[in-house]
Amino acid sequence: KSVRPYLIKLDILEWLKQATHPPRQKDIGHFDEGGCVKYIQEKAQLSPFIASHYLSVLQKTNQVSPTRFGKWTYFRLSEDILPQLSDLFKEI
Repeated sequence: KSVRPYLIKLDILEWLKQATHPPRQKDIGHFDEGGCVKYIQEKAQLSPFIASHYLSVLQKTNQVSPTRFGKWTYFRLSEDILPQLSDLFKEI
């Protein structure tokens, strides 16, 4: 099995942890954390389909939670994952 998908998921979690005002997010003003699929796609240099797939996997495992605004879906880290994520990044 390739390590790359695991690393991409870790990168996505880290970006969402760090993202406070990604592009397009400033426009809606009431969503403080996370990023949209387009933001993740551009950061990871993935196709929209693949970026959506990774975010779907993270959502199904309760690591991220989505919020829909118009045609955009924004993702942020689930509250439950924050302590675990902090510990994980300390180890790396």
